Amino acid sequence: MRTRIIITTFMLSWIAMLILLAGSSAQEANDTKVFAGDSAGNLFALDAPSGSLLWSSSLGGDTRSVVVSDNGQFIVLGTSTTVALLSQDGQMLWNKTIGVNPTDPGPPYQFDTRLVSISDDGGHVVAAHNDGLIRLYDNKGVEVWNDVFSATSVALSGNGKRAVAGGSLGIRYYSVGSNGIWDSTDSVPIWTVTTENVRKVAISTTGSYVATGGNGDGYVRLYDETGTQIWSHVNLSDRIIVDISRDGTSVVAGNDDRGLSFGAQLAYFSIGIDGIWTAADGTPVWTFRASNGGADDVRAVAISTNGSYIASGGSGNYGSTFVHNTASPTPVYNATLGNEDETISISSEGRYVAAADTETAAVRLYDTTNVSAPLWTYNTTFSVRSVAIASPLKVANIWVPPAEGALFAGAVSVGLIGGVSTMASALSDPAGFPFSGFARKINELFPETLKKWLHEFISSKRKLVIAPRTGSPFTLTKIEVLSYAVVLSTLTIAFSYAKSESLSEILSVMPTVLATSIIVEVVKNYSTEVLARKLGVWTEHRVWYLGLCTFLISTFAFRTPFSAPGRLTHHAPKFTKRSLGLVSSFSVFVALIFAAIFYTVLLNGFTLIGNIGLVMCLTGAFFETIPIPPMNGKDIYDWSKVLWLALFVTTFVLYVVCLLTL
Repeated sequence: MRTRIIITTFMLSWIAMLILLAGSSAQEANDTKVFAGDSAGNLFALDAPSGSLLWSSSLGGDTRSVVVSDNGQFIVLGTSTTVALLSQDGQMLWNKTIGVNPTDPGPPYQFDTRLVSISDDGGHVVAAHNDGLIRLYDNKGVEVWNDVFSATSVALSGNGKRAVAGGSLGIRYYSVGSNGIWDSTDSVPIWTVTTENVRKVAISTTGSYVATGGNGDGYVRLYDETGTQIWSHVNLSDRIIVDISRDGTSVVAGNDDRGLSFGAQLAYFSIGIDGIWTAADGTPVWTFRASNGGADDVRAVAISTNGSYIASGGSGNYGSTFVHNTASPTPVYNATLGNEDETISISSEGRYVAAADTETAAVRLYDTTNVSAPLWTYNTTFSVRSVAIASPLKVANIWVPPAEGALFAGAVSVGLIGGVSTMASALSDPAGFPFSGFARKINELFPETLKKWLHEFISSKRKLVIAPRTGSPFTLTKIEVLSYAVVLSTLTIAFSYAKSESLSEILSVMPTVLATSIIVEVVKNYSTEVLARKLGVWTEHRVWYLGLCTFLISTFAFRTPFSAPGRLTHHAPKFTKRSLGLVSSFSVFVALIFAAIFYTVLLNGFTLIGNIGLVMCLTGAFFETIPIPPMNGKDIYDWSKVLWLALFVTTFVLYVVCLLTL
């Protein structure tokens, strides 16, 4: 009866995860919103799948730029008379009755070169005002600093620590001071370039790289955070529009030649395999031309938050919204020819593209998984000047295992461990097995010598037992040191591989992952060891071979580390049901406490260690509560079913929330 309850509970939890996974895809689409600003200063919020109006707000003036924070919570609008910050539900948070510069070119064409920008968390906004000043505001609308510079484009790094402005007088790059907080003294740029006429600037999340598009010379350039020009490239001619990926590893550029001579070309640049930009990377990885027609222009480009897709649009034969995967010059999607694009935005995962011709009173949304015609067109009274998409996907640089991978990895790992445990139970005690008749028939098929060997072999792989010892509760044995070394190496390699896309990235994250593994594996297990020994039960850390096998399978088959390569082992005879349940529960509680600590670290900007630590702790906590021997969940279940259920539901919900919302 007990086994049936355990199996039923486990199956119901996995069914719930399937439902949540399916629901998350639908919710993801439902939460995606399109924001559009028109020539009368009206801002419209539209539902992505349906095109229905969610809300609107009127601020006056002619809209220059609409930008949404990467967390999807804030919208900043810059018009000819106003700069305002709104919440995702349309609440006005603050506004300034001074407008921003015209775009380049100006009305009636209005190519969206970004006259306002916002940090990922909405904490700061930078604006190129039409009184000749650049101003930085905090999330309350308080002016932090200003600088005299007339800009045609501004960009704020995702982490809110760097800002860049470009215009006819060159480039200015700003940074927080040594105290890590913006203040009035930071209005002095830390580097400038005065020899360029810049049309558009873009900056990576950390501010490490700045891409610029020239206004008349046809150049796209890349600078590092010290102002050193890494490379430059002439992309046909004239005015250049650019964007850079959040992680700074990709740059895209397109040109508009103002005439009928050169036509249009989209050029894609990527960092080298060594992970360092060099002058050699100034040669495009690929280029794309819709045709060789001289009337073609690329007027708008955007890279998705995940860095995998590029949206572009323009006029002439480029008057068709295109989407490229960064791996290929062949479009993965192109819309029906005939709609010009002067402003464009792409959702985080690359599915939706919003675009508008700034002389037309309409905004279009394309679904790249659907037909080439717009999914919908929303008609306005006045011309739409700027568009932006807010997507509910993961914040840039945050990694979690793919939800589908977690589902399959969990099923395979628990299936293997449960199968081995079931086989051991059937061989050792067929009468006590839930399906005793079936177990007896299986048992009769094996000769006694083989049954004995199988029982001993399976038991040794699924469960570890050590001989009784005495000594200091704080001392690690030589075998434990070796065990910790093997397990830490396994955790480091597995999580580095699962998180990374290339060998260079694996090598770069390994030190941080190793440090995180030490905190999670050693500190958590060592504290549990000490508690058990204080209770009079000698406990040691060991490599768990079956767990190691399932851990490696889940990592390399599904890119989802699941299971546990190591376990705490006890001298079982001295354990009571209560003390065993207490120690097992303590291990889960410690994992949850560490998860909370790592989440706090993540929120405070230490992304990699906080991210890996959080995933590692929640994975381990959920795995430990699964009530299949020899995992802690079985010991907790035998001691207190109420406590087990509370821990199982808590860890399961937290694990799923981590997978679907980070």
